[in-house]
Amino acid sequence: MSIRKGIFKVRNTATGEKDEVMLKTTIEQVDDLDKLTGATANAPGVWGLAPAPTKGSQSLPLCGDATYKVLPVEGGGTGANTVAAAVQALLGSAAVGSSTKSIYYDGETLKACADSIGGGGIVAALLEQNGYVKFANGLILQWGNSNAANRDTMVTFPIAFSVLYSVVGVPKSSSNLSGSNSNFGIKSQNNKSFVANMYDNGNGYAGFNWCAFGKA
Repeated sequence: MSIRKGIFKVRNTATGEKDEVMLKTTIEQVDDLDKLTGATANAPGVWGLAPAPTKGSQSLPLCGDATYKVLPVEGGGTGANTVAAAVQALLGSAAVGSSTKSIYYDGETLKACADSIGGGGIVAALLEQNGYVKFANGLILQWGNSNAANRDTMVTFPIAFSVLYSVVGVPKSSSNLSGSNSNFGIKSQNNKSFVANMYDNGNGYAGFNWCAFGKA
């Protein structure tokens, strides 16, 4: 049996190993004990008294390296002390947090998330007289207005489709229309533009409204 700073080492006759026990201590003996030594990646720690927590660390756990700190992800924690930082640490996204949006994703990230569950909301839009709405699943809806009165008017879409499904045009009436020989139609349509053909006894219409459907 040996004694080290009030700690008794007693041989365990059953296992042959030495067990450390503290049979009786005094304040002086406790104060004289070694402090806890933390473990590292290459060496184990050494048991001892827990270090005194510093001011402001009342909510932090004592970790295996003998320090009070935010519990890291590999230790079962979040690795952060704010919600936005915790989400960023757990999800590994740089598109988390701003002064006006605590958690957000850019359009491409949102599209990838939405595609993984089979759909999603709007990821881009231009809400103007000639504009569009782009959905996470790839669907694009575009619209516009033209006051052109010439017989053939080319319209370029605000954004190009990869595939154009349909273009629909509606002519606006004019006081010059006689109704005896008039027509309106869409021709020469492709993924970037179309041509509206307008005719009424030699006169053009007063313009037209249009909408188109396709995918990105």
